[in-house]
Amino acid sequence: MLVYPDVRAAVEWLEAAFGFGERVRIGDSHRAQLRVGMDGAVVVAEVGGDRVAPSGSVATHLIKVRVPDVDAAFARARDVGARVVEELTTYEYGERSGVLEDPAGHRWELTQTLRDCAPEECMMVAAHSNDLASAAATGLKTGHIARPNEKGPGKGETKPLSMRGTA
Repeated sequence: MLVYPDVRAAVEWLEAAFGFGERVRIGDSHRAQLRVGMDGAVVVAEVGGDRVAPSGSVATHLIKVRVPDVDAAFARARDVGARVVEELTTYEYGERSGVLEDPAGHRWELTQTLRDCAPEECMMVAAHSNDLASAAATGLKTGHIARPNEKGPGKGETKPLSMRGTA
């Protein structure tokens, strides 16, 4: 559930920016459920009780939405007032995505898969060695960048990373 100071304005903006469609309305300004694509949903609710809308420059969440044409979707949202947080970028693992912020401060990552990437073509880089175990188990190449506060060998060191093999 995403909290907005004005549910009706949020619904209108989300429909205009992302092409969502209102499915259910509960009260005039209490809550609404929006259709996202063929089978997704987003619920927006009013501020109240322990529910608050985002404030300041702190990002507490990122909603990822897969779209068939990320360039068109990104331009549409920007044209109706979304603030660009991260410009569209095409990644070597086959994704193209960018991050926008809506008028209430919720962040949205719009993404499109341009091509599938075989595990042996991909690499996961992480700052915490425990995050890499499941990636390595699936066949992904992995690279570890030690954080300054980590304990053990290589504390605070970085290693050059390469797509040629496990770093």
